[in-house]
Amino acid sequence: MADTTDPLYFETAWSILSSIGICEVFFGGLVISLTNLSWLSILPVIVGASGAIANGLCYQAFYANYPLQARLIGSGVADIMWLVQEAGLSFYSYQILLKILRNKGKIIFLVLFWALMIPIIAFRFCILAYRQQDLRAGSTENQQMINNFHMGYFSCIAMCEVVSSAFLLRQFFRAHNNAKTLFSTSAITGQLIRSTETRVGALALIGITRAVTYSFQQNAQSANSVASQVDRFVYTLETMFPFVMIIDLLASRRVGQNGAYGHGASRSGPHGKTAKTATVRGEDIEMHLAEDERGIIRQQEIIVYESHAGDIGVAKS
Repeated sequence: MADTTDPLYFETAWSILSSIGICEVFFGGLVISLTNLSWLSILPVIVGASGAIANGLCYQAFYANYPLQARLIGSGVADIMWLVQEAGLSFYSYQILLKILRNKGKIIFLVLFWALMIPIIAFRFCILAYRQQDLRAGSTENQQMINNFHMGYFSCIAMCEVVSSAFLLRQFFRAHNNAKTLFSTSAITGQLIRSTETRVGALALIGITRAVTYSFQQNAQSANSVASQVDRFVYTLETMFPFVMIIDLLASRRVGQNGAYGHGASRSGPHGKTAKTATVRGEDIEMHLAEDERGIIRQQEIIVYESHAGDIGVAKS
């Protein structure tokens, strides 16, 4: 509830969390300018902007002494923006899988993903409705119900990331095994596997931890107990997760430029040194490389297949 004396915005945790989101928008824009515009590259910007808006409006709804109507609007929009921020993290893996899965595998994944995403959306709108009731009544009568919805909400987010990562790891391991038979090193698929393992471990842990800690919440948006302070800390880690996406995008590009070498045709460069080109194919992966006379890969295309169709965020340099 709002106090008669408003705390200064930049004296609250919500200002810091909003600032983190603004930084993610800025750095995400830099990544887009360095790479290219795609759903993968724009996702950190969307998630960061949603978090910045949600945390700013949380201050308006629960900390500042604004009129009731303004607080109701702020609370409702904040809940929707939190949905975009928190559920949006799972769409990073979703966008990749839409490109590399085909036929039965794609159908199974889509059914499982949306079977979890629909309850996530439903839980969030239930939270929104009960918070509106409490704000209108000036009470915390529905807080326990809100806590229960949060437990289901965060648990579904954790399971959604586990499902997506299971499909991703299966595809990347198959591509990695084929790459090892074709190249002296398979750094690209290895990097994809490691980044996926990092994401699933972090997001699943965040979802499970928040499902537990939020069950002890006593007052709306107040960190007045040990459990709620732990929840605030874990949410801060979640807010910073788009930076992991940004690093992943840049690392994939860097490894793609420098991390894979193959064998193929050779030709003489302008200084008498040998340049190589290679096109290699396996059951699940196809790589096209062009290496200059100094041994640096200048052109590259990597396609991961499922049943010899589809491509994954084709990396070119």
